[in-house]
Amino acid sequence: MSNEFEVYLEIPKIAGKIEIPNDQKIMYIGKREIKNSIVKNLSDPRAFDSISSVRTDKNTGAVIKQQFIISKVKDNYYIEDPNSSNGTYLGGSNLKQNPPVPLKNGDEIIVPIEENGKLIQLKIYFHIEKKKFDQLAHTQQKKKNFPTIDSDEAQYSDPTITPTIPSPVNQAVNASSYQYKSFIYDPNDPMNTSNSFIMIQKIQTIPPNAFRSNSGLDLSMVYKLDKSELWHILVAVGLLFLMVYRYYININIIFTIIALVNKTPTPSLSQFFIEPLPTALIFGISFIVHELSHLQTAKHFNFQSRFCLTKVGVKATLKWALIGFPFGLPGAAVSIGVDPVKDEDKMGWIKIAGPFSNFVLGIIFIIVALIIPSDLAFDLHIIFAQASSLNFVLGAFNMIPREVKGFALDGKFIIKWNKPWYFTLLAGLVMGLVIAINFSQI
Repeated sequence: MSNEFEVYLEIPKIAGKIEIPNDQKIMYIGKREIKNSIVKNLSDPRAFDSISSVRTDKNTGAVIKQQFIISKVKDNYYIEDPNSSNGTYLGGSNLKQNPPVPLKNGDEIIVPIEENGKLIQLKIYFHIEKKKFDQLAHTQQKKKNFPTIDSDEAQYSDPTITPTIPSPVNQAVNASSYQYKSFIYDPNDPMNTSNSFIMIQKIQTIPPNAFRSNSGLDLSMVYKLDKSELWHILVAVGLLFLMVYRYYININIIFTIIALVNKTPTPSLSQFFIEPLPTALIFGISFIVHELSHLQTAKHFNFQSRFCLTKVGVKATLKWALIGFPFGLPGAAVSIGVDPVKDEDKMGWIKIAGPFSNFVLGIIFIIVALIIPSDLAFDLHIIFAQASSLNFVLGAFNMIPREVKGFALDGKFIIKWNKPWYFTLLAGLVMGLVIAINFSQI
């Protein structure tokens, strides 16, 4: 195709434009490419978190993941989506894992994104247009529109995507500017999310009291930031307690119905309402110990850290508490100033601290269960055995090396950071679980 034609992707929502050079046979489009085109900011800077990033194999250099691909064959353009996280749509059809589809001028490409808790369509338009004379004359003079930070108002910027340019009016001023990251750094995919450790990445000078509401830091995801950390911890334990207790009540209702149908003895009031209380409380405490282990390890490396409830997490946990299903995450450890490249080893220790704390708790609980005479305190004996099993399960679940509902578990980072540590801890958790289950049946 002649250079007289301009080929590009238009993104009206952010006034973005991604140019496709005429001499380029294949172009990989991901989060970085889309965010590079931003001219008009979104109301939610995290809205692009669900878009897949362009990833390459660190050994071969081959591209192994992206949102979608634009390829050129002779003078025709094609689009395909081999393996994005949430799919790419063209004309109402999902392109994910389907053959390449030809593109024509004006085609509408849709990528799902989440903005302010709602799933919306990011519309991207494909254009092949004949260049006007003034376009040809000024092609080389086009400039990238980067956000400028001045001392009066901090802009959100991602240093891995868009450079931060201090205002020429006062170069000596370092404004507080951060990009909220709900992910743990993955060398192969730096845009992954995490459900157990939240990182706020440093762009410029970190304020000494970063967790104050007037620090200039974007902590809009935190629920009631003005409350103390102890308040956040107690609310988190309470929500998790309610969620798990409600789950056990559901189980007891099922057992009662089965007993009535079979005309067998039904659970007593104590078994129905009292016995689930210790297990539900232990679950909440075990979760907090997991998060505080992340937090204390981060503090050991001199990062400002604290436990925070999140707005989305509180809402989701309340929902699951009402339903009675144990799947909730009311908050997480938040650390500020982490550099995902320079601090990769520190991040590894921070990540592994969570499941390791559950391993230690599991060992402690099984030892206590062994010490308590079963003939003297049978119920207490069983409670500690169940607490041990619960911690081994919680630790092993977080060692799964993949994403769950878009969230990367601890194991996804740990296995890439240090495989010997990963497999050693995982083996310990699995062995501990087997021992605790067998002990509970004695």
